Amino acid sequence: MPLPEYFVVIAAAGKSERFGGKNKLLVRVLGKPLLSYTIERVRKSSAKGFVLVSNSDFENEYKSIAARYGGKKFIKAVTGGATRRMSVINGLEALVGFASGDSIVLIHDGARPLCPPELFDLCAEKAQQSDAAVVAIPVADTLKAVDNGKIVSTVERSNLWRAQTPQGFRLDVILKALKQAPDSITDDSQAIEAMGIKPVIVRGTAQNMKITYPEDIKIFEALLRLLA
Repeated sequence: MPLPEYFVVIAAAGKSERFGGKNKLLVRVLGKPLLSYTIERVRKSSAKGFVLVSNSDFENEYKSIAARYGGKKFIKAVTGGATRRMSVINGLEALVGFASGDSIVLIHDGARPLCPPELFDLCAEKAQQSDAAVVAIPVADTLKAVDNGKIVSTVERSNLWRAQTPQGFRLDVILKALKQAPDSITDDSQAIEAMGIKPVIVRGTAQNMKITYPEDIKIFEALLRLLA
């Protein structure tokens, strides 16, 4: 089956609250803003184009980065909403006119700057085959249930996976799902699951880390040097 035509929505409207108040996507790493690495990975994939959902306080900076590093694949930048769910809806609606309802769209965290380009392609392929696909990796650590600071049990991990992004869906399906979902959802596939659709797993990689805390920057920089 040929690779489907697909688009990417980069979710970059977060406030970096766990990063100490500094905008993590604008932190410079080896001379470039962190967001540029994410955009370059999308550009090197087979995606037809991408929409960037930006933080309202940094719209001009984000748009400039997207235009510089996204090349001809950069479609447009839109402002995020009050929640991640609303931000992603804004990004998906910006694709109307560029993509059809049955087009595949991948939603990707702006703070995952090391996703291999081929992983976008594989996720799109799996999403076309099954309506929904989620990049994830198996849980390797032992998990503990904790109550009031004390361990109460050990959680069976054999069927547990850590969800990453990208996550791929048909455009019309994910739009409908997100519009029906509560703001409390923590990822986009959760909205799809509520519709009774079971996304397939696309095995990811530990390299596809999400930058969340200041110390993650050192790990990211070390990985960049190793992958160079």
